[in-house]
Amino acid sequence: MHRATGVASAVGLLLITWWLAMSASGKDGYETASAFFGNFFVMMILFFWSGALIYHFCNGIRHLSWDAGKGLDIPCAKKSARIVQIATVVITLAVWLCILL
Repeated sequence: MHRATGVASAVGLLLITWWLAMSASGKDGYETASAFFGNFFVMMILFFWSGALIYHFCNGIRHLSWDAGKGLDIPCAKKSARIVQIATVVITLAVWLCILL
């Protein structure tokens, strides 16, 4: 899952890079990109992309603790996996609430 979300994050960054390039190209480019990203389907893709990015970030912190030799036993690994999943949902929803409000 960690690697899959890493790949999804990289692909999503290409989309964000396109948005930045279009926005920097002038008014027409900005309006084109805004119309594209205003589409409901594209917003859903961005929602799941942000969730993948946040999951990858949180799980990366978990991997750093493993690299330090902490939390390697099975009960701790299961508990940290659950924490990463909950943190991903909470942070993703908080980010999108901030964006939409």
